[in-house]
Amino acid sequence: MNLIFNGLRASYLGEWGVEMNQLKIVTLLLAFISPLCVSESHPIQITIYGDDNYPPYSFVENGKTKGIYYDILEEAFAQMPRYDVELKSIPWKRGLALLQQGKIFALYPPYYRPERQFMDYSIAILEEELVAVCLANEMMSARTEWVEDYVGLTIGINLGYASIKESDQGKLTIVESKGTREGLMRLASGKIDCYVNDKISILWEVNRIKKQLWKEDPEVVVGASLSEEKGYLGFSMMNDQQFPYKKEFVFELNQIMAEMQTTGRIQAIVHSYLYE
Repeated sequence: MNLIFNGLRASYLGEWGVEMNQLKIVTLLLAFISPLCVSESHPIQITIYGDDNYPPYSFVENGKTKGIYYDILEEAFAQMPRYDVELKSIPWKRGLALLQQGKIFALYPPYYRPERQFMDYSIAILEEELVAVCLANEMMSARTEWVEDYVGLTIGINLGYASIKESDQGKLTIVESKGTREGLMRLASGKIDCYVNDKISILWEVNRIKKQLWKEDPEVVVGASLSEEKGYLGFSMMNDQQFPYKKEFVFELNQIMAEMQTTGRIQAIVHSYLYE
């Protein structure tokens, strides 16, 4: 009887063991397949950061993120249903530091700098022209050549921006401002001789603050052109395992933005800020 019972028990346990092995295989398959199904049905959550104080390109107004780059990227991301992208604002130097540490995925709008080996780039989104603007009394003599015509002057730049080459900085006194408005206010008050920034950013801000803050309208004159820069969406090259979707994301975004450039959509967005 014991032999029969043990035989039946062994037979049962054998069948049960086979079933358990089969169940393990099915469980493993489901564990492998489930993330794929979820990724298809639920967009990948991504947060991208932008400069909080670079109007009109990227800024915060009344607690809301705005700007030319913001509008371009929002429109592009709307065409990427596999991703749910949230755009947030951050102080520029902090954003660069977090990108270098691999703590954030992407930041806009950096210029290309070969020394930033922690950063990869999208295709160029916009072209920006860096110019020096000065009060009219500083432009009595022609200042058309950078940096020769500006040696010895006090020049304002934005904090954290690589606006002026290191080789030129020793010929100037550099004063950093937190943003375009602060830089222009320093220019108007005579605390700096000239201010260097993107041309569109300067002209847009001048028009906004003329009536608001300047009792007398100081004459601001555009001087030398320093360079033409291109603005990008910069991606962290650190901690890649945290962002396994980066390669496909960048490829798809680049295609969409190239199409927006070809159709004139990006230029239309820029135009809306200049003539609003």
